[in-house]
Order: sequence, then structure tokens, then C-alpha cells
Amino acid sequence: AACEMVILHGGQRIDISVSSGVSCYPQHASTVEGLIEAADEALYQAKRDGRNAVRHAGANKQEPARIGH
Repeated sequence: AACEMVILHGGQRIDISVSSGVSCYPQHASTVEGLIEAADEALYQAKRDGRNAVRHAGANKQEPARIGH
């Protein structure tokens, strides 16, 4: 999971998750607009894949992006 959190508020459970799309300069675009568009496409791929994921622009759509620490 990319990022999940459960918050209890007023006795109710609120599930929060984050999806993200990532693009890199200059591999995916050479302009700010192009980088935003590539990241946006990756974000929507993450959402189509079931949400709560990180996708890298141009990555194989069958494999999730890996994040190193």
C-alpha cells in the first residue's frame, strides 16, 4: 500500500488512502506542462489499478512502481 490511514472521528471510522503519479525530468518530458501531464496520466493509472498506489510515468502498467527508502 502506498499510504493508508484510519482515523476515528466522532465514533466513526474514516479510511484514507493516497494514490500518486510520478514523472521525472528529462526522461518523461522537458517542460513543466509535460511533466505534469505525464504524472497525471500515471496518477489515473494508479486509480484505475484500484487506488492506494504509486505509478511511475512510462512504467509497465502491470507492475507497480517501487519506492526506495
